[in-house]
Amino acid sequence: MKKTPKAITYLSDTIAAIATPSGSGGLGVIRISGPEAPKILAQIFETTDRISVANMATHKLYYGKINKGAAAGEAVLAVIMRAPHSYTREETVELYGHGGSLILKSILGAITAAGSRLAEPGEFTKRAFLNGRIDLSQAEAVADIISAKTEAALKIGLEQLEGKLSNKIKEVKGDLTEILAQMEANIDYAEEKLETMTRNEVVTRIKNNKAELEKLIETYDKGKIIKEGIRVAIIGKPNVGKSSLLNCLLREEKAIVTELPGTTRDIVEDVISIKGHLIRLMDTAGLRSSNNKIEKIGQERTKRAIEKADILLWVVDGNRPLSKEDKAIGPKLIGKNYIAILNKRDLPAVIKGPELKALGVDKAIGFSALKGTGLGALEQAIIKQALKSRVGGGLPENSIITSQRHFLALKQAIKRLAEALIDAGRDAGEEFIAPNLRASIENLGEITGERIGEDVLNIIFSRFCIGK
Repeated sequence: MKKTPKAITYLSDTIAAIATPSGSGGLGVIRISGPEAPKILAQIFETTDRISVANMATHKLYYGKINKGAAAGEAVLAVIMRAPHSYTREETVELYGHGGSLILKSILGAITAAGSRLAEPGEFTKRAFLNGRIDLSQAEAVADIISAKTEAALKIGLEQLEGKLSNKIKEVKGDLTEILAQMEANIDYAEEKLETMTRNEVVTRIKNNKAELEKLIETYDKGKIIKEGIRVAIIGKPNVGKSSLLNCLLREEKAIVTELPGTTRDIVEDVISIKGHLIRLMDTAGLRSSNNKIEKIGQERTKRAIEKADILLWVVDGNRPLSKEDKAIGPKLIGKNYIAILNKRDLPAVIKGPELKALGVDKAIGFSALKGTGLGALEQAIIKQALKSRVGGGLPENSIITSQRHFLALKQAIKRLAEALIDAGRDAGEEFIAPNLRASIENLGEITGERIGEDVLNIIFSRFCIGK
């Protein structure tokens, strides 16, 4: 699906927005983009040295004042970035003034009165994509950079913005296009017996490209967790200190803690960073038999949290003998990625190693939620388990994907190449192989945005903030 004439018409107007976060601050930025941006600036702004907007040099700051609307008299710095040398590749203006929300809205009001309209979420970046400044995967990376909560997530976003993923996709797509062009020439001019690749060469090149895409798709589990965080669920029977453990890890009183069992009825969630890894903590309802309707709902949610979690923290009261509830939980963790924690280390230990071994636990971390003893060891264990699981070690040298949209497009591209190889293996004619190659190329084009619908674009850019 190619860009529509509607998209071209869409770019004929001029948009504006406050580009800094809402609230008060030392500095506020307003961005204007579109063909009328310099004319709008000329209507609302004058430099102190009387230089006209038409004579303002590109990419140079000019000091002056707003002369229209409620913000008249506000001192600002203004810069014009002449097309195509701007973020959107359009005529662009930025104004830098005081960061109060009222003054910024007043300036924005003067701008809209002069002929601009308010920008939609992500519309500046959308224009950068539609005007060819960046491709779609790079545009998505902008949102990822803004929302990054760890250094690893930031690094991936910056690499994608620089084109690391795009270049890999274009490299594979280019080679497949070359193979397809040769095949289509042979189909169209079969009687001329053009010089062509051998069937073995075709198969080898398709296999090599398929292998490159498979390497890329294998990074998705790691990329998704780096971007969204490692999901860690705290589980155990009631009143063993799960909520206290959550509070210790968060280093704040997030969850209610009482001596009454079953205090936690719903999932309590929060996010922390441990050694650069984003950890999404979930404190769950205690697992036990209960006739209480609300508690039953909480336990159903606990079971769902256990299924979704990357790591489980199984908390056991080390000061009491193992109960039937403890013994019922143990077998359910077989095959799961979990850490056993013996809480209440500040009190005499009652549970012995052989009892834990009988439940399949080789090692448990001694911990005191009351005093915080063992917190460092627990954090290390969480990261160690994460590195052993599908999260993997450090970032790979090659590209890494974090987007489900990219994952699904790659999956389809690989599937089409596999079908092309089946046809080639049974010595089918090029007219059978070519459609699968073409479909694979189109799937890759969805990642970079060469083939994308307006509805998909709207979904992608709707998650951006206004002003970006």
